[in-house]
Amino acid sequence: MPKTYCIIESESHCGAHYECWQKITKRLDAEGWRKTNKVRSSGIILVKQCCMTTDELNEAMDSLVRLSKQKVQGRVFLGECLSRTKELVEVAKKKLTNLKIFQFTTPEEFFNQLDETFGETSITPTILQDGSAIVNISYGCNRKCTFCKVAYMDYKLQSVPMSEIIEIVELARQQGVKRVVLNAMNSTEYNDQGKRLPDLLRALLEIPDMLYQLNGIVMVELTDETIELLRNSRFIFLQMELQSFIPAVREKMGVGEMSKEKILSIFKRLQGKMIASNVMTGYCRENDVNFREQLEIIEQNNLHFLSVNFLVPTPGTKAASLRNPSAEKAKERLLTLTEVLLKLRLDLAKEMIGKEQTGIIYATYKCGETLVLCDKGVFISIEGNNFEVGARITVTPRSIKGLFIGEQQNFILSEQEQQEKEFGEEQAIKMMISISKMRMENEETCGGFNMMDMSLEKYCEGYITKGLRK
Repeated sequence: MPKTYCIIESESHCGAHYECWQKITKRLDAEGWRKTNKVRSSGIILVKQCCMTTDELNEAMDSLVRLSKQKVQGRVFLGECLSRTKELVEVAKKKLTNLKIFQFTTPEEFFNQLDETFGETSITPTILQDGSAIVNISYGCNRKCTFCKVAYMDYKLQSVPMSEIIEIVELARQQGVKRVVLNAMNSTEYNDQGKRLPDLLRALLEIPDMLYQLNGIVMVELTDETIELLRNSRFIFLQMELQSFIPAVREKMGVGEMSKEKILSIFKRLQGKMIASNVMTGYCRENDVNFREQLEIIEQNNLHFLSVNFLVPTPGTKAASLRNPSAEKAKERLLTLTEVLLKLRLDLAKEMIGKEQTGIIYATYKCGETLVLCDKGVFISIEGNNFEVGARITVTPRSIKGLFIGEQQNFILSEQEQQEKEFGEEQAIKMMISISKMRMENEETCGGFNMMDMSLEKYCEGYITKGLRK
């Protein structure tokens, strides 16, 4: 077997297992393995793809079918959540018999299957391209949200020991890192032998000069103690799950009972931070009346930071068998919500452009760009990269880089530039609505919004069979 390896990676790769992949590739490189882009001549093919949504499942199966048709001879290793999707793995092994398929969830499992001992490795931080470090505080999730595939996988929550997290963050600080992404599918359930999330946050705040981003916050599980800790100025970016304000919809989603007043209270207490939070349309029990009520809540409370998506049920989840609104109705509501959010963002941009704003240096890039997270909780893009992450700065923005995570918007210009480019508010909204329409067309799968109650095994078998016939 040639000592070469290649990686098949999707754009939607979430990064939940950066550390796992880094350990594997570093060890392969150290052992004389050469990375290549040629799958047919590779001894190892690492499939590094997500499979949480139907589109991601399809993309992963497309990759495996292509490998089968190319008649690759190397061993195919399925990692991350893909390896835990038992139905897909079983169908792939049954239908793609010419592939040598293996699966792993840890570096130790991977190297054991290579007939090599992984051995003990020193703890090292994973540094991202923007100079930040990413540290997983837990893996998996114990919740049973009806739309989430993790609830139907063998992936119960496992918390990383607090001492190990602190050691990695401290090592990152010693290497000059100023910002750490604390990654998790569900951070609020963190539990290391009785040490909960507030204990971890307090310990992290004892490490000087470090800024933090916390992912995987489940709003219904937030305690007053945790919220007060997150109000600290060194927690600058919070990714938290909302999904819906509508009680009847939240019940069907399985995300937990929570009043709109409580949700709004949390947003208000954490005001000024970059908040990434999502609203899902097209879910069971969403009707015109409660959808309009949700729009009013968003408009009246200026929740410009929310992002939106629509339900495309993953086969095998409970959401796939619910009586969801039609595809046309879901699209209509998503576009309405998108337009409302765009107008809120444009109004906020008018308040900010051309006026002094104070903020903190969030990241610098080699291309000569710096992102400033201003006190209003939005990014300002400025030229130059000779700034220190974490430093306070006063700037007068000419444009806004992005008003929420996921869709970086950079079309809001000063009034003079709008006149010069003949590009005003109406054109900006039309452009973003057009982009949203294209995204919906790309993401809609053959299953549609009201997919029949089909097991994941049956769905995968049908999809792979169809792919082999093409």
